[in-house]
Amino acid sequence: MDNGIDITLRPYQESALVAADQALQAGVTKQIWSMATGLGKTFSGTFYAMRRNQPTLWLVHRDE
Repeated sequence: MDNGIDITLRPYQESALVAADQALQAGVTKQIWSMATGLGKTFSGTFYAMRRNQPTLWLVHRDE
């Protein structure tokens, strides 16, 4: 992706994106990503959405 920003994913983030791609190819169009606090869910999801260049709905809860 050439957006002028140097982005380097961590290995576990890349694994999550590969798993999301595999699920999508298997017909899974609705996914839940669950990672521990601080592991980059927002970063990974944003990167994935930008790479796919498709409309994306991102939902989060605000209560602990």
